[in-house]
Amino acid sequence: MATIRGTGLSNLIAAEVAKIYAFRISLIAYASIPVFLLLFVVQLFYFEHLSSHLGSVTVAEIIPYLFFASWKPILFQLFIIVFSAYCVAVDSQYGMIRVSCTQPVRRVEYLFGKCIAIEFHVATLALAYVASLFLWGCVCSDFRDWSKAIVPVLWVAIRTIIFSVGLSTCMVAISSLRKTLLTALVSSCVLFACFALLTTLPLRFHLEQALLLRYFFYPISGILPRDWPISAFPMQNAPFRQFALVSFGTAIMCLIPAAITFHFRDISE
Repeated sequence: MATIRGTGLSNLIAAEVAKIYAFRISLIAYASIPVFLLLFVVQLFYFEHLSSHLGSVTVAEIIPYLFFASWKPILFQLFIIVFSAYCVAVDSQYGMIRVSCTQPVRRVEYLFGKCIAIEFHVATLALAYVASLFLWGCVCSDFRDWSKAIVPVLWVAIRTIIFSVGLSTCMVAISSLRKTLLTALVSSCVLFACFALLTTLPLRFHLEQALLLRYFFYPISGILPRDWPISAFPMQNAPFRQFALVSFGTAIMCLIPAAITFHFRDISE
């Protein structure tokens, strides 16, 4: 297919952001995240009586417990996977990709523009997730030293956004190769399962530092309280630069071959 090199990438990104916003999925997610986290607040503080074990604690000391309990079931990550796959594959499912690729941008620019738009929404969802953690942490600690927790929470937000964006970009890449929503969702889940299986490789391969899911709990590594019950988790003491490099590097490694394949893909389906 002949392509025209244009300067409409920024317009494409803006249009894709607005289109995803029109899906209303992100709006529902923003409203659901605080309710979703409330379930774990009830579990920890009303059924497991965490406050009686911790005693008088500050906001910064409560957030790691809330994050760990809500992050571990991978429900938020699964939503990010489904959200990313849906936003990419819906165009191909209903033939809108043929219209999009007739715009004055290259196919690669179209894919990157869509990816940037999706990651914008993913970043805001991750930010809403951490903001809700902060809110419930304040409520559960009676706002004790809430102002001192702002900087640590910002670091948690930055790390959570980086991890979420890196994971989502990988799902965007694999979904761009599929023609239907179902196959995109299945492929994304399979890719996530492969990432998880890679973490079980023996240490003699020396790959643990380069595996994205080894940094699964890294967002809270800098704010763990002294009496944290878990001795250590993978890559807890890794430098931030290494974490960012692995997150973005994994995303780029998935996105580049997907962009090359997408350039030659038949979109006449």
